[in-house]
Amino acid sequence: MVGQLPGMVSTGEFAYLWTHALQQNRLCGCGVRFSQCAFWRRVGQEAFGGWDRIDVQAMRTLEQRVNRHRYLPLLLFPTLWPPFKRELREYAEILARLYRAIATVGGARLIVDSSIDPAYGYLLRHVRGLDVRVLHLVRDSRGTAFSWTRQVKRTDRPDANVQMPRFSPPITAVRWVLYHLSVLLLRPLVSHSMFLRYEDFVRAPRRSIERILDCVEEPIDPAADLAFIGDGEVTLGANHTPAGNRLRLRSGTIAVHVDDEWRRSMSAGARRLVTLMSWPLLWGFGYLRPGRKELRLEPERLKVALVCSSGGHLLQLYQLKPWWQKHDRFWATFHLPDAQSMLDDEKVVWAHHPTTRNVGNMLRNARLAWRVLRVERPQVVVSNGAGIAFPFFVVARLLGIKTVYVEVYDRIDSPTLTGRLCRPFANLFLLQWDDQKRFYPRGRVIGGLL
Repeated sequence: MVGQLPGMVSTGEFAYLWTHALQQNRLCGCGVRFSQCAFWRRVGQEAFGGWDRIDVQAMRTLEQRVNRHRYLPLLLFPTLWPPFKRELREYAEILARLYRAIATVGGARLIVDSSIDPAYGYLLRHVRGLDVRVLHLVRDSRGTAFSWTRQVKRTDRPDANVQMPRFSPPITAVRWVLYHLSVLLLRPLVSHSMFLRYEDFVRAPRRSIERILDCVEEPIDPAADLAFIGDGEVTLGANHTPAGNRLRLRSGTIAVHVDDEWRRSMSAGARRLVTLMSWPLLWGFGYLRPGRKELRLEPERLKVALVCSSGGHLLQLYQLKPWWQKHDRFWATFHLPDAQSMLDDEKVVWAHHPTTRNVGNMLRNARLAWRVLRVERPQVVVSNGAGIAFPFFVVARLLGIKTVYVEVYDRIDSPTLTGRLCRPFANLFLLQWDDQKRFYPRGRVIGGLL
C-alpha cells in the first residue's frame, strides 16, 4: 500500500532479484515477465548499462556469501574477517547502484523493500547512500504456523505447477522466534524503526499507513493520498515487484480482512505447541494480553522500578522524586558509595558493574532483571541508562511490563548508545532538550531534570 503513494515505489522482496527475477524470469507485479517489463529494463540500463552486462550466477554466488543468517555476527562486525569484509563491500556497491537506479527510474524519494529475511536488513546497513528504516511487522505465531502448512500454488510462474514450500508448526515457531529476535536486535542499529502488528494494520489500514509515514518522515495529504483506502477494502494500481507475496499480482479493489482461519482450523495440539515455543515474544508483542491499556503515570498509584547507573544517571533520575515518591518503588543500580548514600532509605537491588563493553555483566544483569521483575512485578520500568537499562528493558517487554526511557541531560549533539538500544523497547521515550528530537522524532520533550 505504501508503494501506491506519490514519490514512493515498492520493490517487493528485492533480496530474491537474482533468482526469482533474473534466473527464473517470473512475473513482475505488473503482470508481464521480468525480462519484458519496461520498468526493470530501464533500471538495468541505468544501473549497469543493461542486465546482459551482469553475470547473474556470479552475483547469486556473491549474495550467498554475505546474505545469510549465519553471517549475522560478521554483518555486525565485518572487520573480524577481512575476506568477508571485501565481499560485503563489493555486494553493497552492487546494491547501491541498483537502489539508485530504482529511485531514478521510479522518481522515488522512498523505496519500500519488503524482503522478509532479517539478515538482508543487516546487509542494507552497509549500502552507501541508503537511509535504512525498519518496519517491524509481526503476525501471531500461531497464525503464521498455520499459514505455512497450507498448500499454495505459486501464481508468478504460470508455465509450471510450483507449490510454495511448507513447514511443520514447530519448525515455523522456531523460525518465527529467531527472525523476530534478529529484527529486535536490528532496530536500534538504524535511524528510525517502528513496530506494527499485522492484525492491527488490517483492522485500521489508514491509521497504520499514517504511522508508517510518520516514521519515515514523509508528509502526505491524507484526504487525497489515502483515498484508495476504503472501508474494509483498498483499490490498488499495478506495481513492479519482482518477487514477494502472490497478492502483488492483483490490482483493483481488494477486500482487507484479518486471516484468522487458524483459530477455527488449527489443531489444538499444534496451537499449544506453537504457543509454548514462542510465548515470551507472543507476550511481549501483546498477543497473550488482550485488552491492553495505554500507559498511564497519573493519577493511580503504581509499582515502579527505577533503573540506572550510579553517578550522573542516578542524580538525574533522583530529580524525579516529586513523581516517584508517590508510588511504590524499588531501585536497581550499582553498589557504589554515591548510590549507597543517596538511596539509604530506599529499597535497592544491586546490579553488576562495570557495564561498558562488558558482555558478561550484561548477561548477569539480564538474569538479574528476569529474576527481580518476575518477583516484584512492577507496572513500569523507568530508566535513563546507562548499560544497565538495556537488559531490564528487554526483559520488561518480554514480561509485558511498560517501559519509560529518559534520555540524559548532557547529550544534545548525538544520541547515546543506550538510548538507541532502548528506544525500540520503550513505551514512552522522554527528552530533556528540543535538540534531541533530531535523533528521536517521536520522543516527548519534558525539559531538564537538573
